[in-house]
Amino acid sequence: MKIDHVHFYAEDASIARLVCAPKWVFHSSFNGISSHTCTEVVKNGSVKFVLSSPLTPLSPVAQFCVSIRLVL
Repeated sequence: MKIDHVHFYAEDASIARLVCAPKWVFHSSFNGISSHTCTEVVKNGSVKFVLSSPLTPLSPVAQFCVSIRLVL
């Protein structure tokens, strides 16, 4: 089995990248903002973490967090 990436939900994906990436010796690979979600990708070699945070309640990230009772 090959895993392409691990996806984390954070309150603020940009801050999560700034705080975590240097500690993990990862570098920023991609960042993007849709109308409802901010996504940051950090990687080190073939290891890739995707960090996403909701920008609006319509974000699938926000909807997931509500469904598991995680308040952001």
